[in-house]
Amino acid sequence: MAGQKYILPSGSAQYDTSSEERYALALKIQDREKFQRIFGSSISSLAFEDVTGGFRDISNSLLERYHIQSDVISPEPGMWYVLFTPDKTDLPMDINEQMDTLTVAGKQYARSMLQENFGSATGSWMDFQLAVFPVPAYLSGHAMQSCLNDSLRSCPSTGKQHVTVSKDDLWNIIDNADVDIYLHPIISLTDDTVAGYEALARGPLESAVFNAPDLFGTASYYGFQDKLEIACITKALDKSMNLRDPYWITINVSPHVLASPAFLDIINRTHLSDMLHRIIFEITEYVPIQTTERLVRTVHHLKDRGVSLALDDTGCGFAHLETIKNIPFKIVKLCITVTSRIGRHPDIIQDICRTVDTINAMGGVVLGEGVEQKEQIDVFRSTGVLLVQGFYYGQPRHIDQVLQL
Repeated sequence: MAGQKYILPSGSAQYDTSSEERYALALKIQDREKFQRIFGSSISSLAFEDVTGGFRDISNSLLERYHIQSDVISPEPGMWYVLFTPDKTDLPMDINEQMDTLTVAGKQYARSMLQENFGSATGSWMDFQLAVFPVPAYLSGHAMQSCLNDSLRSCPSTGKQHVTVSKDDLWNIIDNADVDIYLHPIISLTDDTVAGYEALARGPLESAVFNAPDLFGTASYYGFQDKLEIACITKALDKSMNLRDPYWITINVSPHVLASPAFLDIINRTHLSDMLHRIIFEITEYVPIQTTERLVRTVHHLKDRGVSLALDDTGCGFAHLETIKNIPFKIVKLCITVTSRIGRHPDIIQDICRTVDTINAMGGVVLGEGVEQKEQIDVFRSTGVLLVQGFYYGQPRHIDQVLQL
C-alpha cells in the first residue's frame, strides 16, 4: 500500500490534513433494511463484515498510487469509506479525471465483490452508490458521516442497469462476430504523414449497442466482456490483414484478456505470422494493471513473436512509471486530459518534456491523444512527442473505406 496507513475507529476519528488535498472513496449499499429483513441481523452483520474486507481489497488496489490515510471506516451499517491524498508523480495528472477513472473502476470492482459475497443473483441486482470526492480537512465523526451521505445522495445508484439489448441478442452479436471495426489515423510528426491506425470496435450500425460504451457496458452487465473483447480482437486482426505495408495498427486489449489462453490462441494462428510485426496491442487501464507472472510471460511471448505493446491513457488512467518500467511499451499515450490543458498552465509543457524524456530513456515513444488544435500539435512537436492522434486529423472511418484508399 502506498503511504502510511492509520487505523481509525468508526465515528470517533480526529483527522487533520489542512496542508493536503483530502479525498474519500465511499461505498453505500441501498435499502440495507430490506437486506436485513430478508437475511436477519446475524447473517447481515457477517455479510457486512465480509464487505468490509472486500472494500479494503478494492481500496488497496484502486489507491495503490495514492497515500491512503485510513483503514476502512464504517460509520453506519451498509456504508464504508477510506480517506486518501494524491501522491506525487513524474507524469502529468489531473485529479478530476482521476476521480472519474477511480469511480468507474471502483463500480466494476464493487459489483464483482458483491456477487462474490452475496451470490451471483443477489449481487447482480443490489443497488449501491460508489464515488470519489473531496472532503474538507476539518471534518470528522458525525460531520464526516453527514458529508459522505450528502455527497453520495447526489450520485446515481448502480443497480438495475438499463440495457436495451437482450442477453440472447448480445450473445448472437458476439458469436457471429457482428461487430464493425473503424480506424482512426495516427500521425507521425516527423513528416506529418499517417504512420498507422487505431482499431475501434463498434456494434451493428443503428443498433442500441453501436457506440463502444453501450456495447462493452452491456457485455459487462451480462458477463460477456472477455468474450466480446476476444471477438473484437479477432475481427480487427482478420480485417487488418489487408492493410498495406508499412502502416501498422493498434488494437485495444485489457490486461486480463492479454494474459488469457484465448488471446494466445489468436496470436498463434499461422496466417497472422507475416502481419504480427505491424500489430501493436494497446493495453487499456480502466482497472489497475497487476503485473502477474502470467502477464509477464505473455508479454515476453509477444515480444518473441515480434508484437509490440502500447499503454493507453497515461496521465488519466492508472499508469505510472513503475508500470512502464515493468513492461516494455513501444508507445506510451498521453491522454486527452493532458492534451486539452495545453496552453492553460505554464507547467504543462514542462511536465510533457519530463514525461517524453523519461519514456524515451526507457526505449519508448510518446503519442499525444485527443489533438483538436494546431497549438497542441506545435507544443507536442516542440517537446519531442513523435506521434499524435485526434479529431484534428478527422473522424474514425470504417476499415473497409480505409482499405480502399
